[in-house]
Amino acid sequence: MLPIFLWSVLMTQNIHQIAKQIEVPQKPSLLVVGFYHFQNPKLDVVKTDLDDHLSSKRQAEIVALVKCLARFKPTKIAVEAPFQSTATNERYAAWLKDSGELTVDETQQVGFRLAKQFSHKQLYPIDHKMDLDFDPLMALAAKSMPDKMKQIQTMFGAAQKMNDGFKSRTVLENLRLLNDPEADRLGNGMYLRMATVVKDDQHPGADMAAQWWKRNMIWIGNLSTVATESTDRVLVICGGGHASLIRSILRDSLDFKVVPTLDYLH
Repeated sequence: MLPIFLWSVLMTQNIHQIAKQIEVPQKPSLLVVGFYHFQNPKLDVVKTDLDDHLSSKRQAEIVALVKCLARFKPTKIAVEAPFQSTATNERYAAWLKDSGELTVDETQQVGFRLAKQFSHKQLYPIDHKMDLDFDPLMALAAKSMPDKMKQIQTMFGAAQKMNDGFKSRTVLENLRLLNDPEADRLGNGMYLRMATVVKDDQHPGADMAAQWWKRNMIWIGNLSTVATESTDRVLVICGGGHASLIRSILRDSLDFKVVPTLDYLH
């Protein structure tokens, strides 16, 4: 009878062999960058009060950000716009033609500038809109789970405090904060904590979190139609919450290589 440690070694080797058989040997690279929305539509649960990112000060900071991201040398740029929609590329084509002013949206401020720098003919929208209903979980927590409600309020308060500091930091400093691995853990952990709002057969937290996971899984499916070649280097420009979850999921990907975001924010 073989010792237990020897069985363990043999099984590990077998798993590695299986992985080599099914994993893509040369994966396209993804740089997933989470943004706070420059145009500040205030649609998120935690609101943000921003200064004008078209000001000369902020424009200089955005140019510095573009210079950092250019080191990735993207071959394609994916953006938070409805999948297969044409509006973004119509605006991009018009801007290339007349070189007019860019709107404050990060897709244009960063995406358009980088696409032009690398002579891209288009950008790639990958968004899939899905509304998240926080009301049922908040109602159940408030009524039946006061300790859980306090935890959720503390989470939202901490996120609000972070957002309140956006004005005092540079654009690069804000993005380094949003794309830190610890920010990923905390952002995803907030949804996981809300999934624990349970009473009897009511699972409003899990229902809401499942919708969030589904939306981002659809994003990943859409990304697969963009990163189609092993030599592709796809820059993904999206909201910070999306970036945190997408990076977390794709760490186990058999098809994509996710490069460390912070490497390109200095």
